[in-house]
Amino acid sequence: MIKAIIFDNFGVLYKNSAALAYERLAGDDRSKWEEYIGIFRANDLGLITKAEWDQQIADLFGITAEEWDTTITSLDGKNIALLDQVVELRKNYKTALLSNLGPGRIDDYYTAEEQAKYFDVVVGSGDLGIAKPDAQIYEYTAKQLGLQPEECVFTDDSMVNVDGAKEAGMEALYFDDTPTFLKELKVLLET
Repeated sequence: MIKAIIFDNFGVLYKNSAALAYERLAGDDRSKWEEYIGIFRANDLGLITKAEWDQQIADLFGITAEEWDTTITSLDGKNIALLDQVVELRKNYKTALLSNLGPGRIDDYYTAEEQAKYFDVVVGSGDLGIAKPDAQIYEYTAKQLGLQPEECVFTDDSMVNVDGAKEAGMEALYFDDTPTFLKELKVLLET
């Protein structure tokens, strides 16, 4: 029986600003994509600070760290329709945020009040040094909820992360868009 719903942040509760920022800075040129994603991964694992992340990305594109910060910030935006549903889901289920992002960065996206409003548990990969799709981060999140992985459903816009959740024993749904996700979630919760 499902007792908790766990949400990814970027691409689910927030726009996928990383992909949008790359497109804005590099257009169709994919030659820097692997290095770009590698810098994000280092930040997600807490191996570099936000300042180092900003500077490494800026250096990659030949811009200033301030220009990078402005670019990525301008593309951020919450999925209000889904966050409104999270509030409704919390009436019957525990909810959690599980995101790959640098240490202490969750506060950049959600105030303490918002975190309390939307989530029972908030887990950032950089704070643990473990990132999705590693099974340990899903297991850790379930444990923080006081549940077993099989009592949780996880959603993400990355199939690799969805598969990681399944390997950890969770139900998992690929997130394509809010209406589709909510329909699929309803069916899953009714079974």
